[in-house]
Amino acid sequence: MGRIRFRGDASSKVFKIYEASSGEIQIVNESDNITLARINATSIYDAGGVQLSSHGSRHNKGGADPITFTTGYVFISKTGSSVSAGTSGNYGSESAVTPDSGYNSIIPFKVRAIVGGTFASGETVTIRFRFYWSDGTYTDVTTSATSTGNYDLDMPTIALNLKNGVYCTKISVAGASSASSTSVTLQCAVYGVQVA
Repeated sequence: MGRIRFRGDASSKVFKIYEASSGEIQIVNESDNITLARINATSIYDAGGVQLSSHGSRHNKGGADPITFTTGYVFISKTGSSVSAGTSGNYGSESAVTPDSGYNSIIPFKVRAIVGGTFASGETVTIRFRFYWSDGTYTDVTTSATSTGNYDLDMPTIALNLKNGVYCTKISVAGASSASSTSVTLQCAVYGVQVA
């Protein structure tokens, strides 16, 4: 299971975000050994195990909830269209994944380049993973392939390439073949959470 671990700027405490079980994310203060929140597809629970949708009633002596709970996130497992690798060291078109309508950003746990087609003898394809940020910039991570298969960016690699103070609006994959012609194809697959 993937994990993101980071040190807080204000407290210098260590925090971890991870999938604790199928479909459930936990946010943990590792320094104090406290689970801060549990999140699944329909509910968010605070550190005391109280579901946030009913949190308002606790403070209203059992009355009707003054807070309407709307899920601001859903899990994403999405694949972009299949595209051809570019030739002679030039990148081809991007296979991209964006948030669904009503969501603004993606928190990726894993990004995969699905490489298909056929490699010629001696052909190498440079795979470019690109993260687009809300401030209009992007970050690239590259790797190379000499055969078809799945090429993954894991959580530690993704975490090292996050940009502070912005959110991810799109993730793409593109390929550049060393050959002057190619039949290699690529698809971007993203697994994570999309946030409203």
